[in-house]
Amino acid sequence: MKSIILSLFFSVLAWAEVPEHLYLKEAPPVQLPNSARYMVYLETSENPVGKRSPRPFWIEHLEIPLASLQEDIGLKMDPRVRESMIFENAEGVKMVRWILNPEDSKYANEIIEKMSEKGLNLEKKRYFIGYSTSSRSCIVQDPKTGTTFSIKSSTNQTAGNWNDKKETVRAARAGRLMNDHIERDRKSGHNTALGIVNEPLAYYMPEVDQGIIIRQYDHFLKANQDTKLVPVFAFIHRARFYASKAGYDVSQPGATQEFIEKTLAKSGGIASAELFMHYGIIYNSPHGQNFLVEVDKNEKPTGKLYARDYADSHLYEPIFKKSSAGRATLAHYRTFTSGSNEIVSENFRLIFGPYHNGTRTKPGWVVDEDVLINSFRNAVNERIETTLKLSNPSANISNLNGTVNSYWGASYNLEENKDLKEWIKDPVYTARAARLRTVAPADRVRSEIKPPQARPVVRSCKVLLAGA
Repeated sequence: MKSIILSLFFSVLAWAEVPEHLYLKEAPPVQLPNSARYMVYLETSENPVGKRSPRPFWIEHLEIPLASLQEDIGLKMDPRVRESMIFENAEGVKMVRWILNPEDSKYANEIIEKMSEKGLNLEKKRYFIGYSTSSRSCIVQDPKTGTTFSIKSSTNQTAGNWNDKKETVRAARAGRLMNDHIERDRKSGHNTALGIVNEPLAYYMPEVDQGIIIRQYDHFLKANQDTKLVPVFAFIHRARFYASKAGYDVSQPGATQEFIEKTLAKSGGIASAELFMHYGIIYNSPHGQNFLVEVDKNEKPTGKLYARDYADSHLYEPIFKKSSAGRATLAHYRTFTSGSNEIVSENFRLIFGPYHNGTRTKPGWVVDEDVLINSFRNAVNERIETTLKLSNPSANISNLNGTVNSYWGASYNLEENKDLKEWIKDPVYTARAARLRTVAPADRVRSEIKPPQARPVVRSCKVLLAGA
């Protein structure tokens, strides 16, 4: 029997630093959107295990001919993001701004050396304005248009427990495939608590096995956006602040815990269930950087919990294999040699640890942790049962306390949950089953990889997902 742990935790961070010479000496030419500015502050200043500078800096890039790269365009990409990444030079050649991690001292040189072998001399250029986060990803802004997004690229130095975080082609491609697997069936109202941060664009250079992947925050791109996103680590760190914004008297014992019970514990349970039931995704490392609480203009939680970096997950095979995008994702993940991304087909366990940091220390406002555990477990069970009852009104399931160490848990044994087992095995099931079994048109693969133009053109530069 395979059991999978779904957990949110904080890691003890060893901070790398942006070189001082890259920081802007004066105000940037455009201001960040309010939602992005808010996130930069939280990412850099409200992580309980370390702080980084929120100052803007020049985030350097290499200008590489689009024809020398593979471009992977997915669903729901805002065209403004791609327009920031690509430009035409004086000779009319389309060039990609390959954005570099500001702390890297290794991987950019690999690209420069490889392109030099091809007779192309590259040098680092400055165009975008960058902002640090609590991880290796950077928030990036186009200084001319104001378009703001996030980028993940290779670095041998970063915040976190890792000394080297190369963004391989395989890893970047995993993010793109997972994104399209989710977006293929995601409709308005489909998820009640779960929000998704898209990863709709990537560029690959197979010669050096490197990729860059763009993370698109719709909160940054929408005009007059009132809602903002709070990383879970910051939400826990500032729990009393957010509880007071919601009207709780945080001077009273148990008030902050009650707030977390009714917000994060509940939305965490629902979102975990929706990730599993709708998409077959079980995070293997859903720490406090990988989830974000949405708050309104008054900084009160809306009930939405957004997931990002979901490529770092286990795949539940019975759900993934029922769509073409899912099958392509399974095939790709089977090429991984690491055991950190399992393909699971039997029993599963969902575990949630929003304040699980390096010391596993509970916040001081926790009075009775069992209350929080039960809130999470009940929310998971109720959301799964609600989905089952759309096709089987008499469906009934139960979970076991799957708590491990400091993680809250909900464990499911399929032999003891026959209704859930039958639902998973339903041959016509896809994520559309949650919408009263509406049968959609035949599967269509809309994601495309555009190969280098110097290579043979296949189907007007489109390559099927399974063949990528």
